[in-house]
Amino acid sequence: MFPENCSFAVRMKIILIMLLPFSLFSQTTEVILTKSISDASFNESWAVEWKVNENNYQPDTSVLKELKKRVVGNDIHFLVYLGTWCDDSKIHVPAWMKISSLLHLKSEFIGVNRNKECPLSDCSDWNIVYLPTIVVVKEGKEIGRIVETPSKSVEADLLKIMSK
Repeated sequence: MFPENCSFAVRMKIILIMLLPFSLFSQTTEVILTKSISDASFNESWAVEWKVNENNYQPDTSVLKELKKRVVGNDIHFLVYLGTWCDDSKIHVPAWMKISSLLHLKSEFIGVNRNKECPLSDCSDWNIVYLPTIVVVKEGKEIGRIVETPSKSVEADLLKIMSK
């Protein structure tokens, strides 16, 4: 493939040049939202996979019944920090969306970039390190959070927080 007098460095350059078109074609257009994300935003083309995951998620109905008793009538809201680029967010946030919809929970979805930065001044106040992070807030104070991957399920972990 290479002439005998071709140096190692020249061979590497040739290989890299040959591979360049493949790397260009393999890149996808990635949407990174760094803002407060409205429910309507989840109907945009970037969120097709999210909607499929939400529709496919089947929460434990017995856990939902217990949760409903604990959250209805309480001044509780949820800050859901996510990365539109993050695989864990693509799995667990749609599960949250389904639960939130079924129980009519007040949720604010906040998109962050790969450095966990967002345009809202309170991102650093909540110490967001891993995504997704669902912060449970009652009367302005955090009472618990689900970070990255739930230990059992989103609804079971939330019930555990609400049972404290």
